[in-house]
Amino acid sequence: MTSSYPSANQLRRMKVADLRALCNEKAASTEGTKAILVERLLGIFSEEEYLISRVPEDDAETSHLLEETDPEYVPTFEEADEMRADDDEWEEAQILEFADDEPDALCTCNPSKAVLSTFVLSVLAAAGHFQCQTEECKSPSSLDSVDWINYRVKNSQPSFKGHEDMGFGDWKQMLVLKDVVVILGGMILLVSLVRSFLVHFIASTANERRIARSWSVMWLVVSGMIHLWMEGSFVFFRHHEYLKMDIYMVADWRYGNPMEPGTRAMEAITVLLDGPLCLLAAYAAVKDLPWRHPCQFLVCTMQIYGLIWFSLHPIFDRSIQHLSTSPFLFLGVAFGLNGPWAIFPPMLWVQSWNEMTSKFRNAIHLKEE
Repeated sequence: MTSSYPSANQLRRMKVADLRALCNEKAASTEGTKAILVERLLGIFSEEEYLISRVPEDDAETSHLLEETDPEYVPTFEEADEMRADDDEWEEAQILEFADDEPDALCTCNPSKAVLSTFVLSVLAAAGHFQCQTEECKSPSSLDSVDWINYRVKNSQPSFKGHEDMGFGDWKQMLVLKDVVVILGGMILLVSLVRSFLVHFIASTANERRIARSWSVMWLVVSGMIHLWMEGSFVFFRHHEYLKMDIYMVADWRYGNPMEPGTRAMEAITVLLDGPLCLLAAYAAVKDLPWRHPCQFLVCTMQIYGLIWFSLHPIFDRSIQHLSTSPFLFLGVAFGLNGPWAIFPPMLWVQSWNEMTSKFRNAIHLKEE
């Protein structure tokens, strides 16, 4: 029998809109990239063909049993229609079960994710524009007894004002090989160790290993190690010579030595809470634990809150400038290095919100029944 379904090559040549229309006809999810939609449809079509191929065998078995009990039995039209309706309902239930394949949260986008990410990015961008940029803000000249302000006063001529004209070439000269190896090498080593531990020691099934290699878990591991390693160095080891963080400080003057107190307090919360919670959420995702989404929802909420605070602080502090207005330093360093937290946490936040509200709805329905 010739199949009426499109082949794998034909599906790949179809437009995304057509593929989503086919998924919609099959009552399957329409989210995901073109490759995910093609894979989902192939699974559905394969299952349908198998079920259809079973119909003659099932009919033959049913007829054989009826002939044994009543050799002269002939089903009526109504009985035959009822049998076909039952087969259709069973077939549809099986197809829907096999088609329920949740795509990776970071590989799909929907209006909720887009709106939330756009809002956080907008707040981040507004920080550089609406902060205080007067000469008095750039070069304060009082309150010498306050350590961090005294540090700013002593270095405002020419250090901080010189950062206003700093480009990529000047910034690159600040990079010392030892610092790059310690900062980036340590970061890469820690992320590799944690990810390998999740894949080879925590994951015990093929599906758990697949989740451990997903982009969602990778982001949780990377962001957790950034909180613990890099931001932890700012908070607790800023005065040590072995780890110089001035390559970021030239773009965000709050991270001087000593740090601005409010910024250090926020970073301390990030190090002590966000870092461990990111790793716990990654572990829970791999093992599919019931508290995975509450934990992920909590850490994403904290990350979004922290980034919005980070962005609003320069706007509300009208006494001193905090962020460099050099295009490279602000866009390439301050905005560029913090931008990922305006994209990925909102996406995972929406995923956890949907999962938790769905569980609550199901629990209410079961209670009512």
